[in-house]
Formats: sequence, C-alpha cells, structure tokens
Amino acid sequence: MPDFFCTVGFGLNNFAVLELEALPTVTVKKTLTGKVFFQSDRTVTSLLALKTVERIFVNVVHDEVEPNVINSLDDWLANKLCSKNSSLDDSLLTWKEFAKKTSDDPIKFRINARLSGIFRKSSLFQRVSSLAGNIFQQNSSLVIDLHKPDLEIFLHLNNSFFTVGLQLTKKPLSDRCYLDHIAVRSTVCVAMCMAVGLSSDDVLLDPMCGAATILVEAVKQFDCKAAVGVDCDLLQLKLAQTNLNTSLSYPRIELVCGDSRIIFFKQQQFDVVLCDVPFGRKFGVPTEIRLLLTSIVKTIDAVLKPKGRIGILISEKLRQSLIDLCPPCWSLVEQHPLRLGTLPAAIVTWKK
Repeated sequence: MPDFFCTVGFGLNNFAVLELEALPTVTVKKTLTGKVFFQSDRTVTSLLALKTVERIFVNVVHDEVEPNVINSLDDWLANKLCSKNSSLDDSLLTWKEFAKKTSDDPIKFRINARLSGIFRKSSLFQRVSSLAGNIFQQNSSLVIDLHKPDLEIFLHLNNSFFTVGLQLTKKPLSDRCYLDHIAVRSTVCVAMCMAVGLSSDDVLLDPMCGAATILVEAVKQFDCKAAVGVDCDLLQLKLAQTNLNTSLSYPRIELVCGDSRIIFFKQQQFDVVLCDVPFGRKFGVPTEIRLLLTSIVKTIDAVLKPKGRIGILISEKLRQSLIDLCPPCWSLVEQHPLRLGTLPAAIVTWKK
C-alpha cells in the first residue's frame, strides 16, 4: 500500500489518528508533532474527507537527520533524493490517481521548502530549494513551474528528520467552503466535538458562539440534532447568520442575542455544551475574567442535563482557574493541550 502523511495543528495528532484508524484500509505507522504517517489503499478517496488534518501528502522521503550533516548538506541531500528515484516514480503514480491526471504530459511542480532548527537560515532556503528542484526535474515526468504548478512538493528539514511529500490537494482540507467567517479553526471545532463524543442524538449549546463555527461544524460533520448559539455582540451574530446561510445549516441552529452570564434557558435542556472562552480579549482584567468564568460555569451547570458533556476551549493561562471553579458534580474527563497560532491553549472536557 502507498505511504502517506498528513499535517495537523499542534495538539491535534490524537484526533487525526482516531479518524485515520476508523478507515478500514488505513494503517497508522508513526506520529510526530504536527505529522501522522500512514499507509492506505490508493483508492480510498475518504482520505480527502478527514476533518482534523490540514493537508495530505504522498510520502516520498522520511529519514532521520544525521549529526553534523549541515557540514556536507548538499551532498547529503543529493544522496537522499537520488536514492529515492524509484520511490518518487511510485509516489507520482499515486498522486496522479488522486489528482485524476490521465495525460502523459510533464507535471509542472515547485518546491515548498520549510527549514527549521539549525537549518533555519535564509541562505540555506534558496540552496535547498534549488538543489531539490534540479534533482526532481531530472525525472522526465516533472518540469519546474514556479507560477502555475500542478504539484507542490513539500520539503521539511529540521534537526531530527528530513521529509518530502507530494501534496494531494491545492487547498488545505481545513478550508471549509461552507464557512465565510472563521472564529475558531475548523479542525479545532471538530476536535472539540470529538472530545465530547458529539452524536446525532445531541442538542448542543454554545453560550459564547461568536461566528458560530463550532455550531456549523457540529451540524455539518456530526449531524447534531439541534444547536443553539448565544452571543451578546450583534456584529458576531451577523457573521454567524452568514455562516448558517452559506452552510445551509440554519434549520437546525438557532441564534440568540443575549448574555450567557444570565440564565434564561430551561433547566437541564442541553445534552452538550461547547464553548470557546474569549481568552481575555474582551475581559482583560483578571477579576473580570474570573467573574466571567464563574458566571459561565453556573449557566452551563443549570442548563445541562444529568450525564451531559462539556467541552471548553481555554487559554493555558486560564485553564487551572476554570478547573478550580467547576462544581463537584462535574467529573473531569480529559485535557487536550494545543495551540491557537502561538497561544498555548487546551480543550478541557467534563461529564456532569
């Protein structure tokens, strides 16, 4: 079976592995921070339906970096890439099947190089890109085109590993065509839903919904029975309504203009509560943040059914404060550290 790898956001490896292992002809081989390596039947188009990954690549090279290799980098790279000629031919066949390329015309490509660690130097970037491009162009099936390539060849070199892959899709899988406004990255929204085991039987509340990206993903990807989003910001609710209209998920999502610090729903109405706490962007003073968390916890506890599940996306700085505020009837289930951009955060889940 062909070898692949996918890239994932920091902290989302486990969710990507769960998705991959649920596919019948996939075998996960290895995980690294930000990447999952696996084998799959090349006919499995369901790979393109993965919800927690950024991009998928046909694997060409994945080798450990030897000590002091920077002293003879050009020779080492040339040796690694030239020794993979047969692997490249097989990888190109797999890529062409996925890309539905049937002609024998040369494939236009460009190198997308990412260097980190000791290799993160502007002078090395151009050197490595040119060297790799020249070696790959020796293959009769490939021709360099920096402006309109058919294929992006991903090359990542860091202190530990050298990885090369053929990118399967031009756009990331995380780009959802049905979302016009992104408040929380779609892959993180899906991870939140997976973390609480969201199902088609659940009625969901997001008490601080913003542009409703969590709610839309819950309906589109998990067939959630019904969902309610609350926000006190009319501009955010307008963005949310646009997302609902574009995604055609408005029949199952209700938007409410209100303040979730005030309880105005029926008691024990919801099966699941998911929430992206605003990380102090609106509540910059520590005392105000604590008051916000206290009020939100009180609201969630009131409207959640017994045995209901809670998933909260919270900054690392506020995580322990939130846990300390939770009532005894909430059982802490899991904590999933991740990053939103450069901000350390976590998805924390409970069961009531």
